[in-house]
Amino acid sequence: MEDVEGLFATDGTGRDIFRATMSLKRFLFLLSIIRFDNIHDRDDRKESGDRVAPISELFQMFLVNSQSNYSMSEYSTVDEMLVPFRGRCSFRMYMKSKPNKYGLKVMCLCDAKNHYLYNAFIYCGKNNVPNPKKFAIPTLNVLELVTPIFNSNRNITGDNWFSSIELITELKRHGLTYVGTLRKNKRDIPSQIVPNKQTEVNTTKFAFTKDITLLSFVPKKNRYVLLLSSMHHTNTINPENSKPEIIEFYNQTKVGVDALDQKCAVYSTHRRTRRWPLAIFYPMLDIASVNSRVL
Repeated sequence: MEDVEGLFATDGTGRDIFRATMSLKRFLFLLSIIRFDNIHDRDDRKESGDRVAPISELFQMFLVNSQSNYSMSEYSTVDEMLVPFRGRCSFRMYMKSKPNKYGLKVMCLCDAKNHYLYNAFIYCGKNNVPNPKKFAIPTLNVLELVTPIFNSNRNITGDNWFSSIELITELKRHGLTYVGTLRKNKRDIPSQIVPNKQTEVNTTKFAFTKDITLLSFVPKKNRYVLLLSSMHHTNTINPENSKPEIIEFYNQTKVGVDALDQKCAVYSTHRRTRRWPLAIFYPMLDIASVNSRVL
């Protein structure tokens, strides 16, 4: 992250475009006072259940613009994006698998082909969201993300945190299919499909119901992966690499959100801050630049 004074330097190392736009003092002044909501009714909005009240209005405006100017392709991806943040925030997360361990989790729906962000929400943990059917939290998260594309016959790709029979069944009711990896501790997995230590590499086992395909694949010795699909209903395997069609499709469509995160990191507006709304505002600017490039 480059120092602000370095951006506005006049010794030839700075950027002329920044000095031509405003002075350094003006930039620092705006950075210190910028707010995204009316502080006088913020407490009322928080009491009504809006935990991200300081930025929710601007965030929703951004999503409305993103959706009104673009039509998704037939393949999309759901995943989480971790916004780096180490300040005080009641819903700050720790995720050991991310480069920045601490931050704010944003659940995203992206186009799998060009990584356009179509829908998102800031994850605040367990909320008092009406849940009469007692869905699991991952199922609720996916349903909230894909609501704008209900009954469009598109496919959703997700990782093993989201995947479940419950999710696939509910998505089918709303005219969507799903492909994703499955955790090995799920009770729905039949024992016949689980490989043992004697199973050879590149072995694939399929299990079918009327609407769902489950497979196990052994990529390496003593290792296997499980995948669920409501889009594929055959046991097609690529003869060149011995991989099932479902796995190849998953590998092609799983990186939508990660690729968007990577594009944003190439040239980011992010700056260190102790205010979490500002930490959310910076990736909004980065995502807007990616979306605008796609458009």
